[in-house]
Amino acid sequence: MGGDVVTPMETPQKKKVADMIDSIDLWSIQTGMLMKNNPIIRLAFLMYLLVMHIWVLFVLVFHAHNLEAGGNEGGSYRHAEQNAPTFPGQN
Repeated sequence: MGGDVVTPMETPQKKKVADMIDSIDLWSIQTGMLMKNNPIIRLAFLMYLLVMHIWVLFVLVFHAHNLEAGGNEGGSYRHAEQNAPTFPGQN
């Protein structure tokens, strides 16, 4: 792993990108080793993934149901426009 070797064709920007990739790679390896050696952290991560998947499914199902029912919570601001305050001089 000759990460410190700079060839004449490399620019400082390429070196910065390479260093950033190396640091992300090192973090990934350290995280993988932590997950491998610690079953409680591995279980917590799997529970986090499970909760996130359930939450996304919940949001998708109820958002789609609301759109089919014609509710305003589906992203429409018509109710806000209807109840908007009027100020003197406005048409």
